[in-house]
Amino acid sequence: MATTLVMQLMLLLLLPVTRVSAQEQQQVVRPGCRDKCGNITIPYPFGIGDGCFRNDGRGGFELECNDSRSTPRLTVAGNGIRITSLSIIASEARALLRATRRCYDSKGRITGRSGDTSVPLIGSHYLFSQARNRLVALGCSNLGYFVDIAGYYVSGCMAVCGPQQFIELGSCTGVACCQSTIPPAIDYYEPYVLDFTKEQTNKGIVSYSNSTTCRYVFLAE
Repeated sequence: MATTLVMQLMLLLLLPVTRVSAQEQQQVVRPGCRDKCGNITIPYPFGIGDGCFRNDGRGGFELECNDSRSTPRLTVAGNGIRITSLSIIASEARALLRATRRCYDSKGRITGRSGDTSVPLIGSHYLFSQARNRLVALGCSNLGYFVDIAGYYVSGCMAVCGPQQFIELGSCTGVACCQSTIPPAIDYYEPYVLDFTKEQTNKGIVSYSNSTTCRYVFLAE
């Protein structure tokens, strides 16, 4: 069975642009409004419910809390991004993102896939943090990358495994795992996994490098 990976990444909060006042920073929550979702504190200008968040038309401050699970889930209203922490002082939010996965059989045919959803932050109060995040491609042989809203390449890397090469635990330097930085001010993420372990010959499809059944690409802190 293939493993579903859920990774933690860092989002920047564009609070300086919205000019959050000192009074608002000191005001942890508005009177009469919910102040927590599980163990996550919800500081203003974020909030749950009408009148509890700053509504400036850009989106991102309105949150939702799903209490029906054993562990309540805090998400951004409208796009479903799952938030695990918020810091007004640091202008940062931590979020969870499902890795994009592709699994193949011995003939190079796709047998499983997940995590294909793009993450649009355009026009919101969030950006992907350049300093805190890396794009990671996991598995052999794997070209993992992501594109912008126009479909242009933004960042990516290639993970390969030659004969007798296997991943070293804790290592991500190109053998079975690679990572790359991302540019600043990124507000859109659409990931892709490209398999290149197979080549066509007159005898059929053959492998020219070690390969793993599944390959992944994801942003992670």
